[in-house]
Amino acid sequence: MNMNRLPAVAAKLMFGLIVLVTVAAFFLCSVEDWGTGHWWTSLISIVLAEAACYYCAVPEVKQNRRGDGLPASLTFVTISVLYGAAAIFHTAFFWLTLRISLTSYVVIEVITAAVWAIGMGLAYHFTNYVRNQEDDQRAQMQLMKQMKLALDSVSYALEEEEIEEREALNAGVRELIEKVKYSDPVSHPSMIHMEENLLWQIKELERCVRGLSDQAGETGKVEMSRKLLRDISADLGRRNSQLITLK
Repeated sequence: MNMNRLPAVAAKLMFGLIVLVTVAAFFLCSVEDWGTGHWWTSLISIVLAEAACYYCAVPEVKQNRRGDGLPASLTFVTISVLYGAAAIFHTAFFWLTLRISLTSYVVIEVITAAVWAIGMGLAYHFTNYVRNQEDDQRAQMQLMKQMKLALDSVSYALEEEEIEEREALNAGVRELIEKVKYSDPVSHPSMIHMEENLLWQIKELERCVRGLSDQAGETGKVEMSRKLLRDISADLGRRNSQLITLK
């Protein structure tokens, strides 16, 4: 058996055992004057709560292997556990102690189940909202990371070029690396085109730098590299200034 499946298999066995014990307890404690309707209503409510806890906990077992999803799963499990506690309380208090009518008892159980469903729906909506926000934030940060990597590549490429202007160009690249490093990594959707253009310019700079040792086109490429460095620095400063106003 695949060892990674053991937690899920153990959860299934535990769920089956709990349901079996619950049903057995209800049959062993069955008393005729307690009311068949109340008996079935309580049994269904408690088993439903156990099933809800199981199906909320199983994703937690699977996701916990890769280290994510635990807070969201705990939210769903907590809501289901509270529903189960309410079902047990209703059984002990409203049925076995107060002996309320079947109609009233069913209404209480239905309202409790509805509250549980609403809570699960709200938790699902909130979890999706948070997940989408995190995905958007990661996507917005990705371009800045790519810029940093591309500039590092430009710096490495310059080290391989044997030209007089290498140190001056490398100083400009290092300055840009520091500027990107201390720029806000979390962008804004309206900045996507500007940041994509910045990344394109950096890649053009890298292509230009890699051909600097070609004597035939060295002068033009050096000037082009300088111009790209100035343009990238100006555009990056403009990006950072606009981002401050947007936030």
